[in-house]
Amino acid sequence: MCTNRCKRTNDFINVTDRTIHKFLDKVNSLADSPEESKAWLKTLQKGADDAHAEDTHKISAFMATALNALTGRLKPDPVIDSESRKNCGLKHDLCGLLLCPIELDWDDEDPQQCHNYEEGFELGPTARALYANFTGDPTNLDAGYLKSKLLLKLYKFIFTLPSSAKSVSLEESSDENAEPPSGSKRHCTSQSSSRAPAKKDVVVATMLNMNNQVTLQSIAYAAVQLLFALSSAERWGGDHEGLDFYDTYYHTVDHFEGDHNNLNGSKDLLKWWDSIQRPPAGLKEPKTATEQRAAQSQASQPTS
Repeated sequence: MCTNRCKRTNDFINVTDRTIHKFLDKVNSLADSPEESKAWLKTLQKGADDAHAEDTHKISAFMATALNALTGRLKPDPVIDSESRKNCGLKHDLCGLLLCPIELDWDDEDPQQCHNYEEGFELGPTARALYANFTGDPTNLDAGYLKSKLLLKLYKFIFTLPSSAKSVSLEESSDENAEPPSGSKRHCTSQSSSRAPAKKDVVVATMLNMNNQVTLQSIAYAAVQLLFALSSAERWGGDHEGLDFYDTYYHTVDHFEGDHNNLNGSKDLLKWWDSIQRPPAGLKEPKTATEQRAAQSQASQPTS
């Protein structure tokens, strides 16, 4: 019987083989060359770390802009520096509030207990930043989980186009199950947001062959990047200020496919996320390489 870890390993290999040309062929060719295999894997890991770092740099600036635009009770004081992360994390009231697990009350508890990672006050994957309206029910951790507009906004920034993220308002809503704005409303609010992608624009979801569907792994990645951006970590790493980013990733994935008591609710949640990945009105997905070659071949045929 294949465990969840085994299934994830198989899924990783399949996705990587689709993304990296002839990945499995390369792996098989190195089966009898341990030293060469080790060097190649080290190169792959460096590439992954560099990609994390690049995402982190862009996301930090994006998140600072988004959070500084908040008003009312969530207005950051002081404002979050988009060039430095030194005033983020637990030392900043807004970042600390959003990193605080919903099982704790940031306003009532002594923040120093969280600062010191005291037992019972540890940070974790149930951070308020991942919940609808940044609030949740400690007795029902599934309610509103992964329906944060801030998470949705960041997801669109990473996997679709940065311009599409602008359409996601962070204003609080009384309905945590409300559908995201429809494609026509999301992408036609301005001339810039409804335009076709420029050459330099890269739709990551298309590059990863996600076929207009949201994967649970992509949600988990966005969740990790969100919590990392709220932290004061200067560079990418596995944990910071008592928050384990790997644990957050696997906790999010397990929410969809692990030993979970509310699998129907998890399926509904994934459907809710899928609704944000519909192709924007008037915006065609970039053609695949096969489609481009077919179009070029047809264009080169002489007309009768």
